[in-house]
Amino acid sequence: MIAVPVAIIGAGPAGAAAAVQLVRQGIDPLLVERDRPGGLLRQANLVENYPGFPGGISGRELAGRIAEQLTAHGIVPLRDAVISLSRQGRLVLLKTAAAVISSGYVIIASGTRPRRLDPALVAGAPEERILADGMVPGSITGAHIAVIGGGDAAFDYALAAAAADNRVTILCRSEAVRCLPLLAERAAGAEAITCHTSFRVLRIGCDGEGRCELLCEHRGGREIVRADYVLPAIGRTPELGFLEGAPEHGPRRETARDRLLFAGDVGNGRYRHAAIAAGEGVKAAMIIHEMLRTENGTL
Repeated sequence: MIAVPVAIIGAGPAGAAAAVQLVRQGIDPLLVERDRPGGLLRQANLVENYPGFPGGISGRELAGRIAEQLTAHGIVPLRDAVISLSRQGRLVLLKTAAAVISSGYVIIASGTRPRRLDPALVAGAPEERILADGMVPGSITGAHIAVIGGGDAAFDYALAAAAADNRVTILCRSEAVRCLPLLAERAAGAEAITCHTSFRVLRIGCDGEGRCELLCEHRGGREIVRADYVLPAIGRTPELGFLEGAPEHGPRRETARDRLLFAGDVGNGRYRHAAIAAGEGVKAAMIIHEMLRTENGTL
């Protein structure tokens, strides 16, 4: 069993900021991350509203800088997935694929997971042609990609795919897109991107050449859109699979007195933002520092 004063689940902006702040406060946390530091930033085409980068920065580069900052503070994430979380008196036990972690406090900064397409919708589609997690692999170029969705993520993914020399068709089921006007303007100005509104995907099948066929319903009737790949961007839900009975639309805001604190996208619903997440991570670390000082009689 690994015993630590504070465990952090997730090394996105919230978890990384919390870890750095704890180290600065003299507390050695254990940061658990199943993938690489940076979280969803690795999927962001361009981050323009994070303080300190007047010209913007690619999400992948910002994620890389977060990883470098962790290293600079001597923080080495445990690359593992948290399977379950339970209480044992004044301790919280985390079970991962390879270890059991005993911690006085836990910061849950596990982020979100993408909503999946209805299995019935894609029953006839080639599995390898449905891109997971909204990511466009760098190896995909010169392809036609159908993006399903009309929010910021859909347009951000479309712009990233177009920049990689792909042709993109955005299929938005509502009458008007929901993304930032700035993203809509950029997509409209990109020759490689076409956006259809009031297009509802009814079924995704496979044509004779192994490509995807999307049967869509729109105001004029029905139409088949053929594409090499389908990229879903239909929303996200809190990543809380390790919590028994976790609510679908976000966690209860527990406090340090419960020995659990939530930070970042996992609890922010529509207000998901890297800057908000980082601030919440720092705040969670500061609250835990105060609690530990109270317990030790130094506050």
